[in-house]
Amino acid sequence: MNLDHPQELSCDLHAPHLPPKVSVLIRTMGRPSLVNAVKSVRNQLFGDWELLVVNASGKPLLPLAEKDASTVTRLIESNSPLGRAAAANMLLDAATGKFAIFLDDDDWLLEDHLSKLVQLLESDESLGAAYSDVECVTADDTASQKRVHLFESDFDAATLQLQNYLPIHAVMFRMDCVRMAPASLFEPALQLFEDWDFWLQLAAKKPFRRVPGISAIYALNSDEGSGHSEVANMLRQTMLSVLASRQMQRWQASDVVGLMLNAVRNTNQLNHEKQKATLAQQDAERLELRLMEIGRNFDALQEYSGSQQAELNKLSELRLLHLRQLEEIYQSRSWHVTKPLRAFGRFLNQFPERLPMRFARNVYHAVAGEVARNGVMGFARRLPYYLRHHRTYLALLRSRAPARNGNVFAASPPELRDIRLHPDLTGGGPTIDVKVSVIIPTLNAGPEFAWMLRKLRAQRAVREIEIVVVDSGSRDTTVPVARNAGAKVIEIPPEEFSHSHARNLGADHATGDYVLFMVQDAYPIGNHWLYGMLRYLLDHADQGLAAASCAEYSRSDSDMMYDSMINTHYRFLGCLEYDRIGEYSGDDHMSLRSQGQLSDVSCLISRECFQQFRYRGNYAEDLDLGIRLIKSGKRVAMLASVKVIHSHNRPAYYYLKRSFVDVVFLVGLFDDFAVPYCESLPGLLAGIESTAAHVSQWLGQIETSSSQLTLTAQLDGWINESRKTFSLVGQRGASMLGDDRLDAFISTMSERYLGAATGVMDATARNEARRFSDSFLARLDHFKSFAADVYGEQDAVLRHELSDMVRKTFAAAAGSALAFYCLNHKQSEDVAHATVELIHSELAAGV
Repeated sequence: MNLDHPQELSCDLHAPHLPPKVSVLIRTMGRPSLVNAVKSVRNQLFGDWELLVVNASGKPLLPLAEKDASTVTRLIESNSPLGRAAAANMLLDAATGKFAIFLDDDDWLLEDHLSKLVQLLESDESLGAAYSDVECVTADDTASQKRVHLFESDFDAATLQLQNYLPIHAVMFRMDCVRMAPASLFEPALQLFEDWDFWLQLAAKKPFRRVPGISAIYALNSDEGSGHSEVANMLRQTMLSVLASRQMQRWQASDVVGLMLNAVRNTNQLNHEKQKATLAQQDAERLELRLMEIGRNFDALQEYSGSQQAELNKLSELRLLHLRQLEEIYQSRSWHVTKPLRAFGRFLNQFPERLPMRFARNVYHAVAGEVARNGVMGFARRLPYYLRHHRTYLALLRSRAPARNGNVFAASPPELRDIRLHPDLTGGGPTIDVKVSVIIPTLNAGPEFAWMLRKLRAQRAVREIEIVVVDSGSRDTTVPVARNAGAKVIEIPPEEFSHSHARNLGADHATGDYVLFMVQDAYPIGNHWLYGMLRYLLDHADQGLAAASCAEYSRSDSDMMYDSMINTHYRFLGCLEYDRIGEYSGDDHMSLRSQGQLSDVSCLISRECFQQFRYRGNYAEDLDLGIRLIKSGKRVAMLASVKVIHSHNRPAYYYLKRSFVDVVFLVGLFDDFAVPYCESLPGLLAGIESTAAHVSQWLGQIETSSSQLTLTAQLDGWINESRKTFSLVGQRGASMLGDDRLDAFISTMSERYLGAATGVMDATARNEARRFSDSFLARLDHFKSFAADVYGEQDAVLRHELSDMVRKTFAAAAGSALAFYCLNHKQSEDVAHATVELIHSELAAGV
């Protein structure tokens, strides 16, 4: 059988003993377009078909060309006009094929239409019909055709009840399904929608299935439209009523349920599309604002570039001038005369810098700096302090100055500062297509934990956020609250907890592209907070940025001590006001701490990078991680553009222990961390006790004072007065600082650490006692510089917070001093080793 030329085989193909597989059925009113419809059947790749044409006009049909006439298997004539339904039924009755398909005389089929539908029907006997996609076009002229619609819906029986989305020539159906009782026929009462009614009859017997892809054309005549648009609305309404009546007779309860579910599905889909449209509009508006901002920045950069070019031109002129002046100097007599002196100077520079010259230079710079900061009288008042700490200062004065850059023109110019606003202020940006796992170690997180989780879930412009909670034995509602918020909860026993282990365990259970380590009481500011951190990390990835943390903003109930500490900390890190990227610049502890600091309050890093480094140790694991990152050549960031609300209002006793542990950790981590030598434990303890007694008296005065002085002025007066009265240091008194645990520790520490040893303090002990009092007053001096920019005249609230700050500062000074003593005598062969172990066990426990 030659499928390329089926019309030449029509006699054999249509022999009675071999019925065709497909009957193509055309109703015609004698329109000229019939020729195109017949031609499209003749051009089919599938050749096992018969073509039946019924002349429904009641008039003789115009003769067809021989080739077209030979394509028609059978022409059925009628002496009177036939309705659409009657003509269709006549064709059904005459069809002999296994499958049948209708084709209107103004539409046409593409060459693969029959083959793809036959293939599906033969492969699945359960189907009653198969249909393809149909393109709806306007105009008769092929060159000017224009698509106006595309029928491409998957089959849905409920939707078919409400609308006909199946053009008549899209569908090929089984004839045995038509004949299946009750037989399916076109309803003569329907002058419209007769094909829709026919599909509903067939669909009630067997399902339909779509074959994707356009393989038929539905032509809309420019004059006649679809054939329905000319019909009066009254006729359409009448025909719909007839169709509805027939439907009511056919419907069962399952059909009504299907319609209800279809309505719900369509409503949900519509709402979803509306939401998508709204989000798309918002994204478009944000992009427009971003483009405007980029335009403004571009204009500003152009202006800046112009000014820089002008400056470069001036510098070029100056350079030429200086070169001329240098040439004049080189040619001068004095330059030639001093040539031997310059050679001798270069000879001396080959040898190391001599200690006396270095010492003299450093003394000059140190004195000049102190006088500039404190004035002549202030420097004079501090002379006793400098002399008492002569060992520490002499070591510093003998140190070598930082290396100078020999050629200032070889130094890199300062980079332009990348100033960013919080993304909530700029509208955020397009959603970042990554998943972030937020890891939070918890222990009795309290009622505010639910607020934190809700804020994390409210973060926008990040594709997916996973929350991993590692709980170490909470007895409150922390675990159920986390699970209700959709968090993945990992529970460990309390004795298994350490800051590094809990966070590493959370990272092992995380599935995100990035991991964000947080603490249970940090509250993100804004709904684009996480987006801001992630955007910064991605924008600077080409600079080797591997991790980022953000600064803290104190809670409203934070105390002066904490506010001062984080202000000092972020000034030291360089991120108080601006974002800062740190990199390796040296092994000294100042460089490593200032450049490598990360914070577990919020630490964002790619999961792949974190698994290479991971946390280690039981304390300051975030600083350790940051230092290892920058030493490996990576960079880390501390951000001021996005922040979290986080602070603590802890008792003074906590600062005693925390300062002790901080000093021990930093000395262990950094080889160059300066450790003042404690010459006398009795002197140190006496200094702590007498200072506590002195502070106790002053705290009582603060609470009852009605002074209108500013907080800074009153603090300055008290510090100056204390430097005079502390000459009586060593005279012990009662400790009444207002913290029971701190008072108890101070009242009993001499007995615990010295035993029954008593006696008159010698000069060494008295000097040690003064050194402690001086270190405490130096801390208050530091706080005073912070307070000068923050606090004004006092009131009852400020006086109470001031007294709280003083007792906490005293506790921190005592903890640091005891730590230095322990470090001085930590060797096992030291006679004080047992005392050191006792002090360490008391103050390091539980921090």
